[in-house]
Amino acid sequence: MPAPPPIIVAHRGLHGMLPENSLAAMTAAWDAGILWCECDAQISSDGVPVVIHDETLDRTTTGSGRVADFRLDQLGDLRLRDTEGNPTSQKIPTLEQLLALAGPTRRLLVETKQPMGEKIHEIARLVHRKNGMLHSFHREDMLCASRATDGGCPIALLADDFHELPADFPGAVHIKHGSFRPQDVHKNVGVWTVNELGHMERLLGSNITMLITDFPLEAMRILSSRVS
Repeated sequence: MPAPPPIIVAHRGLHGMLPENSLAAMTAAWDAGILWCECDAQISSDGVPVVIHDETLDRTTTGSGRVADFRLDQLGDLRLRDTEGNPTSQKIPTLEQLLALAGPTRRLLVETKQPMGEKIHEIARLVHRKNGMLHSFHREDMLCASRATDGGCPIALLADDFHELPADFPGAVHIKHGSFRPQDVHKNVGVWTVNELGHMERLLGSNITMLITDFPLEAMRILSSRVS
């Protein structure tokens, strides 16, 4: 049987016109027919997983300083900025709020940013209940996430290059797209973050399992033309 086509993942949602990692950007991607969205999780000072990429608030919000230095209620007072830096009505979501919107046709790939330690347990359970997936550069966190869900939550290890990957990692691998070589594939391999059309064309014709991109609609069009 031929391999299934790669999964297209909307990197931080459909954020061309909407704030990245916002509920609106994720919902827009799902409503456009993109099954999977990728988001980023940081931890507030009172231990709540929130959806934001940077360790600091400065670039994407009306706040300033480290995410980890603010309580959830303080983060809730901030507004997300759009691609031009203008404040919007969107707030920083909690991971639980975003997962509440997920479902059979609304899946989430969650990247945990800083090492989580035991905090990964509850995150893994939340993601697993919504049929999502976790990935991270932190190998031990991913192994802990798998154990916390008795192997039920799919995991992937992020890496810049195949040479950084341990041979015994039990999950998938997600590598920087420029490092992908077909001869290196030995398990489920996803690539990030693929934004040039030429690279999309090449990689969607290879044996990857997942393609993460800021331009998921373009990737979907390329994939659709191949299938038809």
